[in-house]
Amino acid sequence: MDGFPPYKYEDIYIEIEGNSTVAYNKLNRPKNKPCLNMWYFDTFCKEGNKTVLFFHGNTGNISHRDYVIDVCQEFGLYLLLVDYRGYGN
Repeated sequence: MDGFPPYKYEDIYIEIEGNSTVAYNKLNRPKNKPCLNMWYFDTFCKEGNKTVLFFHGNTGNISHRDYVIDVCQEFGLYLLLVDYRGYGN
């Protein structure tokens, strides 16, 4: 990770193999199992607004997508940034 956003967000981890119906935070994530990392932003949203589900391209990781966070903040949208396996955390 190159940095972390200046906005409040939830750091979410979901197992790739195993129980993919349980979401973990940074403190209780499985240590010896591969997980997908996601950032969820809901603090600058207006109730009833849409959610943007963003999968970045085949380069970098979610810490390189601050422009997406800024756009969603400007329009008051919920945002879930998802990292691909092997990128970021």
